[in-house]
Amino acid sequence: MQMRNIFFTILLIGGIVIGSPVPETATYDINTNILTVGFSDTDLVSTNNVLLGRISITDGSSVYTLAGGVLPDSSFFTNTLEVSLIYGEIIDQLSQTIFGSAQTVEIWGNSTGQIDEIESFDLANCSISFEVGAFLDSTNSVSEAATIPLAVTELALPTVSGASYSATHNALQLIFSTPAQFDQIAEDRSVDGGPGNGTLDPEIPNNDPGEDRNGNGVLDKEVNILPFKIGFIDSEENSISLEGIKNVSQTEDDDTLDITLTISDAKRLETALDLSSLSLNMSEGAFRDTNYSSFAASSIAMSTSLDSLPLVADSAAYDYAKNEFYIYFRDSENSNFDISSSPAPVWSKIQIYNSLESFSLTTGTPSASGNYLKLKDLSLGVLAQIENLINYDENGNLIDSVFCSLDGYTVYDRSENGNVAAPKIPIRFYAGSTSSTYAAPKPDKDDSGGFVYYDAIDNLLSFTWDTKIATFGGVDVPDDDEIGEDDFSDLSGISLYDHQNQDTLQLSSGRIWRSSSKKTIYVELSEVDQVLVESNVNKDTLHFLLEYYAFASTKDNGTPEITRDSTAFVDYASDLDGPEIISAQYDVDSKSFKMEFSQPISKSNISIDGLGFQSIDAASVFDSCLVTSSDSMVNYSTEVIIYLSDAGHSILNGMDNSDKTSFTMYADTNTFIGLDNASNASDTIGVDYGSNFWITSFEAFPSVTAQQFCSIGYIGSQCDIYVDVASKASFTDSILAVIGQAFEDTVQFDSTVAQYGGLNVSIASTVRSYAGNENDIDENGKVVFVFTDILDEFGLGRNDTQSSLFVHGYSTPDDTVANGQYANGGEIIYIDTNPLDITSANSDKNILLHAITHEYTKMVIQHNKPNEEPWILEAVAQLMQKKIFGNCVFFGESTTPSTSTGNQLTYLSTGVNKLKGRTDQYNVNIFFTYLQEKLAASNLPNEPEWKIVNYICDTKQVGVSSVDTALVAVGASKTCADYFADYGMACYLDLANTNNNYNGIYTFDALNLESAPSGKSASVIKWDKENNAPAPFMFKNIAPWSYNWVIMQGYIVDIEKNLIPKSPDLSPTDTLIFNGYDGIKFKVKKLVLKSGYLDAMTTDYEVVDFNIDTTNGYGQLPVTTSSDFTFRELGVTIDEDGEEQPDTTTGVQLVMLMVAKVDDAPAPPTSDFWISNITSQPDFSDLYGFQNQGAPNHLDLFVISQRAVYDSVGNESAAVLFNTERDSGELVLSILNDDIDGFRSYHASYEMTADLDYTFIFEGTDASGNQFIPDSLLVSTVFYNVNSRSVMRVGESSLILEPGAMPINQFLAGMVFPNKFLNNFPLGLSPVSEIVSFGPQDKKINRPSMVSIYSGELTDNARLYQYHNNQWHNIGGDIHNSFISTETSVLGKFVVLEGDGHLPQSTQLVIPGEFALHPNYPNPFNPVTTLSFSIPEVSDVSIVIVDLLGRTVWSQQNYNLNPGLHRVVWEGKNKAGSPVSSGVYFIEMKSNEFVAHRKILLMK
Repeated sequence: MQMRNIFFTILLIGGIVIGSPVPETATYDINTNILTVGFSDTDLVSTNNVLLGRISITDGSSVYTLAGGVLPDSSFFTNTLEVSLIYGEIIDQLSQTIFGSAQTVEIWGNSTGQIDEIESFDLANCSISFEVGAFLDSTNSVSEAATIPLAVTELALPTVSGASYSATHNALQLIFSTPAQFDQIAEDRSVDGGPGNGTLDPEIPNNDPGEDRNGNGVLDKEVNILPFKIGFIDSEENSISLEGIKNVSQTEDDDTLDITLTISDAKRLETALDLSSLSLNMSEGAFRDTNYSSFAASSIAMSTSLDSLPLVADSAAYDYAKNEFYIYFRDSENSNFDISSSPAPVWSKIQIYNSLESFSLTTGTPSASGNYLKLKDLSLGVLAQIENLINYDENGNLIDSVFCSLDGYTVYDRSENGNVAAPKIPIRFYAGSTSSTYAAPKPDKDDSGGFVYYDAIDNLLSFTWDTKIATFGGVDVPDDDEIGEDDFSDLSGISLYDHQNQDTLQLSSGRIWRSSSKKTIYVELSEVDQVLVESNVNKDTLHFLLEYYAFASTKDNGTPEITRDSTAFVDYASDLDGPEIISAQYDVDSKSFKMEFSQPISKSNISIDGLGFQSIDAASVFDSCLVTSSDSMVNYSTEVIIYLSDAGHSILNGMDNSDKTSFTMYADTNTFIGLDNASNASDTIGVDYGSNFWITSFEAFPSVTAQQFCSIGYIGSQCDIYVDVASKASFTDSILAVIGQAFEDTVQFDSTVAQYGGLNVSIASTVRSYAGNENDIDENGKVVFVFTDILDEFGLGRNDTQSSLFVHGYSTPDDTVANGQYANGGEIIYIDTNPLDITSANSDKNILLHAITHEYTKMVIQHNKPNEEPWILEAVAQLMQKKIFGNCVFFGESTTPSTSTGNQLTYLSTGVNKLKGRTDQYNVNIFFTYLQEKLAASNLPNEPEWKIVNYICDTKQVGVSSVDTALVAVGASKTCADYFADYGMACYLDLANTNNNYNGIYTFDALNLESAPSGKSASVIKWDKENNAPAPFMFKNIAPWSYNWVIMQGYIVDIEKNLIPKSPDLSPTDTLIFNGYDGIKFKVKKLVLKSGYLDAMTTDYEVVDFNIDTTNGYGQLPVTTSSDFTFRELGVTIDEDGEEQPDTTTGVQLVMLMVAKVDDAPAPPTSDFWISNITSQPDFSDLYGFQNQGAPNHLDLFVISQRAVYDSVGNESAAVLFNTERDSGELVLSILNDDIDGFRSYHASYEMTADLDYTFIFEGTDASGNQFIPDSLLVSTVFYNVNSRSVMRVGESSLILEPGAMPINQFLAGMVFPNKFLNNFPLGLSPVSEIVSFGPQDKKINRPSMVSIYSGELTDNARLYQYHNNQWHNIGGDIHNSFISTETSVLGKFVVLEGDGHLPQSTQLVIPGEFALHPNYPNPFNPVTTLSFSIPEVSDVSIVIVDLLGRTVWSQQNYNLNPGLHRVVWEGKNKAGSPVSSGVYFIEMKSNEFVAHRKILLMK
């Protein structure tokens, strides 16, 4: 209770206004940025309890509310408060990499935005407004609202007095009237959005760049210089502003700054403006002085010095052997002005030209030394252009001179001075090396002078050079072992010339590579180019053409141009072999044959009569056919498509099934003609008879859905099987026949077959007997199986998928949607051929029949129950695997599913997500394995473990409801929720490996679960208040249909066999409370173990069910429900010394709760459930209130409770019901305090709007579900009008407010206040009445009010007490029967106390009966003393200090003072403010007819 009283006092102080300090003066000093607020001499306010956000400044047109400021360092009370309006906040941010992590770092510094905003106002017309509560005085009373003038001390802004610029050093020098801040950059990295650590963090190489951004070794917190406000203007009104600053430094004169401009700004200044007539054009705020005052705008003439060493280029040279370009500049004889390669040259401003041609450089690698700039690694295109200009006459002279030009500021020296424009720099050309390595490549001709060859067999063009070749078209040429099948290049630059027709054959694309010697180039032509060359009638006499620099050597020297006038003839080798048919397909859907040939053939020369079939007339089939290709515009193609007429297709479609699955075509000689006019030989070709199917991608990054052609390999009575061409070799006719028969009928596998040895497999009939029949939308009576490589993550494992898992198969409802975008139409199941393989000895791969069974089952159920949930589809499909094959596989290679899986039943991941693991599928399998085992053991008739599958598939219910319906149908006495809860316990207790306890419901036969608690969600709770782990314990985000373990340890045994107690707050005699979220269904079981947490499981355990209320989720169960399983009780063993020792093998070490969430409810926003052992009501949970002093007409309501209070949906808050004769409702009290152990408080404010009696009722519940004892509060209200008398009543007690007692009209509240909150009565006194509260606590009133408190029988020892300034005060009172009455000048709380030893009667609250001047204190004094006086009525009072000669030293006139005790402070100064001398002085008080004097002594 002591803690409660302390906290109540805190609340009382914080929520009520007592005295009302009012700001009287305000000044703002622009120079120091200090706001000074003055109060009366008697109003002292706190320096650290200031709400700056309640202070606003306005000039009549704009308003600014303070956003921050700096208060005095120490805490004290004063009537003159100074606030610096410069304050710290985040003012900058930058990107840094700290310990390998890229971060956006916020920088803390001194913000000037606030003073800039204020100083932009009309400062001569400013006022300042203070909201209620901006300040707090020494009695913890909050200040009243006020608006007063703001006096601004406006000083002249500092200025720039001088400026100069040196073009040689790009240096600007500014001279200021007062020192300027020059390290203006914030560096203190913020911590969690607040200030930094206040120290300069050093650089940690390779890990942390540190904080010293400007390298001055000082932690700076200032705002940046604003370079864009620093401008320049010349006499022609040309102007620029700086975009940045490279460096700032202070000279020996602290009023002068040297600023180094950036290269960009220096260039703009020196090129755009006339430096001889330059003026500084600076805006206000570019700089700040040390007091953060902005420097004024300045426009002053500048002195400038031009570049003393202009950077001039005078010559250039080009080394055409090494491809290096040199530009030479004037020699400065000063290394500071040597050429610099940084920044890089502006390439586009370097031009090379002769009289006919001009071009700019594009890129390269610059380097510099002394007075020259070297450019290498120029682009091959530029090298070709340069060397194309080098043309000599017979005397070795350039035919056309070549020059270089540089625009200004293309190149810079080390002092960052840009070059002067140089329009005509002569270039000298030379070979810097005679080595063959640097020589330009030349054709390496054979004895006959040829070097270009074309082989029509491989459509391969080749040519050889005398040096190694590196690039073609600027791109590296791969070696012969590096070229890929699809690495085609653009062949621009290579062409062939037909001299006879004077026609150029421009090649378009092909594969280019080089020989191992890197000298021979091979170009394999694309089909288009092959046709272009080989169909040319003059192909034997073609010439080779090559653009200049098409190829380049390893030293970037280009190949020469080979023109049509050259003798580079192409040695053409014909292809004498005729075309061969590589593959042939017949697409039933498009009614077309598609044939691929070994070389392009002439479509116009196809002899259709040369094609034939074994059992049908080819002429009839091809009658009225259309011959084309994918590109119908070309004559030659390696792909030919023959579209049949409807009649021709009907003939093929009417073939026997055996002919379709083994379709053969014959081609006679001369049926097809190739490019070199060679015809085909006679041939027999197998034709793939089939269709194109849309195949879905299950990749982590899915490919676009594409069609795959599959040929029919099996045609049966109930199914057809299609196989894609790539997989066809793995599926012989006999294998496909076995697969088809296994589906349609029955196959007996012998013992040699992997995975299926010894089984009788009958898929369709078995599945249909349980799940029903599939639909037949295409009315063919068949299921279509498509065997193809379904794209998934097998062998890849991208995006966190498992590379060992594969899709295995799928079906899609899209196939049953007419005209769907990717609909294939029909009952189609797609089976993955990678890695499934029915011929494999690997039992992980030889599971194709499992896949067929699984996907067929799911398809059938989806046809009959389109809305069935995925986990049920998975469950029944797994059961059908088990029924047919005796086991269930999960489609992964060498990845047997672990029993340490998740714990959610009804969730099933799909698509790529199921390749991340098989937890969901395996959960379903474990549950249904358990369910079947228990049904089989139930003695119910008709194999209920399998009959339930029929009922699940037959019912229209889905999900859990379908299982519940099926359980009822088979006669089971339990629901799905019951079985799931039993199953959750079995997943742990199966470790005991017993089937005897509890009729075997907590164990498995078919599975051996090996980890505790089977890897499921588990939480260990500590039950240890001393270590901040007390009950109750909250659990949230519990998944639907999941089970979760809550573990409680009694003790543990460490490695040294020491016994370590656990859960000190959980007693064996306690009751466990389970409090679930209202409306969520739970099943909860308690498990008590006599084996330790890490010990091997024993059969010595106990399981007891909680009885959970289905409405509110509440249930309870003793910790110990059997004396054989007493929590923390240990047996006894005898050690080797004969001493008794605790036997840890027999004691109860663990109590565990298995909590199963058995519905689909989503996780609530609060908590799913609580675990507790608290069954009692809290020691206190009280409702009280009082009227808010700072917010008129408002009640503050509080609930103080020993425990946290929760509403019906788990939110922590206190609900209070209220009702009046007019209205009723509910208030939600939010958390006020939760950081005091064993103490919670809640608060809400309620606005009074009528003269009514209010009843407030609090009823609460803790997290353990315990109902609190209800508490109520009665409140009476009255509306006070300043012009009339009002009477407040609480029961028989009352308080009378006279007209003018309060400044505004408002509602006032009266109520009884609980004695237990204010029982700190004076020693020896006891209450004989209730504590009655009238109005806001400690609210001063302007006129005395009569308070009368009812107390039954009163004795002469009774006195009326008032609670004021956190203590009780005796205010006397006259007794009239059962009432005691007196006047008071303050509203608040009152009580009647009796006993001996009453306190002296208060002079603060009781209205004096007469005028009086009281002794000053202290006396003697030096130099300050307090003068006090009392007045019984509203009066004017003058206080005068006179000396021994009667001269007035100091005086104060007070007007309209309210009745009561008043104080005045004299500081020992005269009227002029000067200290007076020591001696005797007299106080004179005058008020109405009253005059009094007192002698005082000032001693120094």
